[in-house]
Amino acid sequence: MDMDGVICEDCPGVSQVTETDYVHWMQTAKPYLIPNYRIDYIISNRLEKFRVITEDWLRKHEVEFDRLILFPSHDMNDRIGHEAENKIRQLLIYKPEIFIESNVDEAEQIWKGTKIPVISIRMMKMFN
Repeated sequence: MDMDGVICEDCPGVSQVTETDYVHWMQTAKPYLIPNYRIDYIISNRLEKFRVITEDWLRKHEVEFDRLILFPSHDMNDRIGHEAENKIRQLLIYKPEIFIESNVDEAEQIWKGTKIPVISIRMMKMFN
């Protein structure tokens, strides 16, 4: 499952916030859909350099998971336009039965790139 917009609220205007504001948001994001079961994979486009902040938030909100997969970069600009590509790459490696995504456009791209069923939480639409 995706992190932002699924497990926690989505960051408002992520492309326009400073890194300091983004870090503050990650630390204080409100829970959204906290599962009552252990998640196999959380695949997020948060940068790898934010791993500790993300793991701390997940622990604080008692989210159980086996693996946290983040965007493999330390530069925010590297992920622009590559959000779906990163998730597709990871999903093709781990091959889950289903993926839960917040963004409907990314959900459709992920489905087309993997043929793994994807549910878009924002639109409550399934690509299958």
